[in-house]
Amino acid sequence: RDLGSRMQQKGWTQVRPGAVWAAQARELALNRTKSSSASSPSRDRALHDKLRLLEHLESQNVKQGVDALMEALRFRCGGSLEEAYLCLGGPPTGLTLLRLVAGLALLGLD
Repeated sequence: RDLGSRMQQKGWTQVRPGAVWAAQARELALNRTKSSSASSPSRDRALHDKLRLLEHLESQNVKQGVDALMEALRFRCGGSLEEAYLCLGGPPTGLTLLRLVAGLALLGLD
């Protein structure tokens, strides 16, 4: 049998099994360590920013979905959804899909 099922039989449980953000952070860090390409300051900065965001989402116990997107926008843009709207470049007439997608990509939320 596999190790996981044997551990469960002995009463072991995974700590915070819903820790989706922590799992994503581990995967990002693992991919970076396996990468054969040279390190660059901008690439390392982007990875650091993503890891900080994932840590924040994990610490706030935010579930995946719209709530996570709103929390990520608040985190990146200064705390309120109004500031996030302006950060995305939202005009008074409304935010287009293209502008939303471009803004999310520029903020590293793609």
